[in-house]
Amino acid sequence: MIIKSVRARKILNSRGEDVIEVIVESDIGSGKGSIGRGKSKGKYEVEEFVKGVDYAVDFLNRFEKLDGVKIERFDDFEKVEDILGKYNLGGNVVVSLELGILNCFKEPWKFLGGKKLPLPLGNCVGGGLHFKGKSTDIQEFLVFSKADTFFDANFANKRIYTIIKIKLGSNKVNDENALVTNKSNLEVLEILHDVCESTSLELGFDIKIGLDFAANNLFHKIGYRYNNFSEKVKRKLLTREQQIDFVNKLIKDYDLFCVEDPLEENDFKGFEKINKKCLVIGDDLICTNLERLKKAKINGVIIKPNQIGSLIECKKVVDYAKKNGIKCIMSHRSGETMDYGIADLAVGWELEMIKCGITGKERNIKLERLKEIEHKSIKKIIDF
Repeated sequence: MIIKSVRARKILNSRGEDVIEVIVESDIGSGKGSIGRGKSKGKYEVEEFVKGVDYAVDFLNRFEKLDGVKIERFDDFEKVEDILGKYNLGGNVVVSLELGILNCFKEPWKFLGGKKLPLPLGNCVGGGLHFKGKSTDIQEFLVFSKADTFFDANFANKRIYTIIKIKLGSNKVNDENALVTNKSNLEVLEILHDVCESTSLELGFDIKIGLDFAANNLFHKIGYRYNNFSEKVKRKLLTREQQIDFVNKLIKDYDLFCVEDPLEENDFKGFEKINKKCLVIGDDLICTNLERLKKAKINGVIIKPNQIGSLIECKKVVDYAKKNGIKCIMSHRSGETMDYGIADLAVGWELEMIKCGITGKERNIKLERLKEIEHKSIKKIIDF
């Protein structure tokens, strides 16, 4: 494939924020790409738009140095990054362009060499920074359906969502279309646990709970502050050791499948103390950065391409994780676009999971893409 031209335009993401969409023309066809923006961000993420969206759009519409670049295998994306790198445009600009290039191929996941599907990790109930108003302190209550097909797992996640919506008696949703409630963290956990158990029996496969604490947002110098801890105790301040004990107790009591960012982003030693009976996942802790992953004692890592601003660097993190038995979860951002590129990446790189929500048009387009790939081409999911 040879790049003929690159164009860009400004579009809005699901939160109404400006993002960039890049259209690539090539000798085998055209492709467009865009990537979401995060609300809850790690300190070590690269900047999304260094000089703003308008500047990036104008720059790419005048930029001709990519014309004629040949892309025959994934490693050739390094040529693109070498050319763009000196201009310091921002992580979202580079990744949107790279997704546009990937989408010139009819089946991007096949170009990347993928032969297996991930399973969906769905955000069912949410709060924290993803909702302005009273909600749970814990940012995401996740469900993971260990089915034999992507279709069945996605169906189960949506079924749980529907039941929980009735149980909570709330139509409020956050910016990831997760349900929002005034109930406390522990009340929600109890309800979700009961629903997952009964639905598991009904459908015939395990449905487990995960929690994304997004603990950076709970941490305030001397400890972890909860404003909606439980039905009886609303406000609670936990020391570092108490937070570790609390997380480990939840893992045991609710047989949690995973905990994401249970501690603030620099507490590598604290992460070592979290019970590895479940997946202990680093997001803000790692920021899709290889050097930070090498420092961490975790068994799960979030992959967000725009955190590192490079598909080449992203793949290095994936390769290291696989070599060291660390599960990879491709993840959306809270401010998403209608691009399904992260779904193709998850298949192409054969990641174990994808976290892209349960409902909402920007989330569904990624889930529908994976169902389409399963229906037409791939019948295997990643083994756990």
